[in-house]
Amino acid sequence: MKKLEDLMWLNRILILSYQDDEDSNVHSINKFKKKEILNLNERNIKILTFKRSKNKNFETPTFIKNKTGFWIVGYDGLVKDYSKDSTILTRIFDLIDSMPMRVLDSSINQKL
Repeated sequence: MKKLEDLMWLNRILILSYQDDEDSNVHSINKFKKKEILNLNERNIKILTFKRSKNKNFETPTFIKNKTGFWIVGYDGLVKDYSKDSTILTRIFDLIDSMPMRVLDSSINQKL
């Protein structure tokens, strides 16, 4: 079983924790993934879902503690934002684009 720390400095992580498949956040994340796949890839964002605080590949992070909602975790492994609902999806790219590592990534890519 992997830990979130295994993704540190490799991926940014968008986490959804939910209780059942009828949760509106599940529909929101699926729609978001389809619509924003290029932006997610460009920003190196991996999406992980935890149903009833469980994921078949990853240990449950302690900050979830049976909570539901969305978390954005940066390269450094720290939670950058949290929302109980999908409103976080409207600001995720602006948030990431303002992070120091993203600014550094962008400036390096512009020079290439």
